[in-house]
Amino acid sequence: EFLSSNRSRRSDEPSGPKESEPVANRCETLVEMKISNNDQIVLKKKTEQEERLEKLEKIFARSERSRKLLKNRLRAARMKIKKLEKELELAKNSSTVENASDYDQFEFLDDEDEMLES
Repeated sequence: EFLSSNRSRRSDEPSGPKESEPVANRCETLVEMKISNNDQIVLKKKTEQEERLEKLEKIFARSERSRKLLKNRLRAARMKIKKLEKELELAKNSSTVENASDYDQFEFLDDEDEMLES
């Protein structure tokens, strides 16, 4: 099994040192293997960091869109409040008989509610 697993190695990976090689060559082969292994570890960590960064960028983009949407909704709500305040002010300042009769009806309803409660 050990031999078959060694044969299945990729051709671009340095193979381990052989006994018949001189010591200097064996050491060089071991160093190359260590460097190759370290390069793979660094590449893997770099890839993981890039994936994390992409996820964080997506989260930030979503939160930025949400913030803009909420800001627009707040602006629209403020505009609607101002519009309603103006309408209320106009209704208070209006002295037409129509508006006065409307207010009388509401007062009558309030009186009726009070009578029903007692």
